[in-house]
Amino acid sequence: MRLSHLSIATKLYAICALLATLTIALAAIVAWNGHRHVALISEFESAFRGGQQVGRINGLIYAVLMETRGIYLAADDAAAKDHAAGLARFTDQFDGVMQEWERHVRSDDADRFQDLSGRVRIFRDYRGKLAEQVSQDGLKAAR
Repeated sequence: MRLSHLSIATKLYAICALLATLTIALAAIVAWNGHRHVALISEFESAFRGGQQVGRINGLIYAVLMETRGIYLAADDAAAKDHAAGLARFTDQFDGVMQEWERHVRSDDADRFQDLSGRVRIFRDYRGKLAEQVSQDGLKAAR
């Protein structure tokens, strides 16, 4: 069939039908991309929050290690007890950071998070016992 034999009305209807079909196809593509965008934003937000929590945990570990060094390098019991108080303050912050992080962990990362959480708990408990020992028994017991 040749286009020249069709009437102008038929040609206009064909053009309108083609434009309507293209509009519906583009709307479907936009809707699909919208859903994909929401999923990517969710993944990005989860990764971003995880990165923030890693930074906070890293800072706490650094602070705890510095307080531990302060205890071991202290000249007397009073200085060691000051560092032990700082050590206890920092070790108490681990639970809050880990609970905040756990709220944002995705289900596919839950096993790895539990492993990390256990390691952080071991680190925190060991340093907490050191702070208690210095506070109760003094510097010589800690060394």
